[in-house]
Amino acid sequence: MEHIGETLRERNIELATSDPVARGGFTQVPNFILRDGTLGLGAKVAYSMFLHFAWNNDSCFPGQDTLAKHICRKRRAVAAAMAVDDR
Repeated sequence: MEHIGETLRERNIELATSDPVARGGFTQVPNFILRDGTLGLGAKVAYSMFLHFAWNNDSCFPGQDTLAKHICRKRRAVAAAMAVDDR
């Protein structure tokens, strides 16, 4: 069986452009996540980062310190964003 990283690498699209924003790539977030009123902004950003890591790093287990570094926040902000709200 093929490793998931190989499958993901085949699906990535590299854009040949001089636009620095487009050259950096994109992460697509499903609309149902964006529209979910029960999810906070932090949870949506954390989900987006999981998608980013899944597509670009062959896994989606970056850890809270790595997530914090990538979104320029402290670890406690990441932990709070991922906390389960038992309403």
